[in-house]
Amino acid sequence: MPAAKACSDIGVGNQCEMQVPGGLDCGFNCMTVVNDSRALGVTLDAWKAAGCTPPSMCPLVRCVAPQFGYCVAGATKGEYRCSDTKP
Repeated sequence: MPAAKACSDIGVGNQCEMQVPGGLDCGFNCMTVVNDSRALGVTLDAWKAAGCTPPSMCPLVRCVAPQFGYCVAGATKGEYRCSDTKP
């Protein structure tokens, strides 16, 4: 997921425009915004092909409605990542 959420610079633009499940477990319930979903799609397809499914007893959670197009500073200098909410 970290590589998929990587973006090029702070601000609004033509990045962070794709929505994917937040995880392969109960994360299917909530969506997250990414910049490049290609590797995640391969992983998800392989996961499904292996017969995996999300657990049937996931806790009820409130999902944040993702906001598209926001790139924010990451944990280290020069690192940027897609944000699910407006900064």
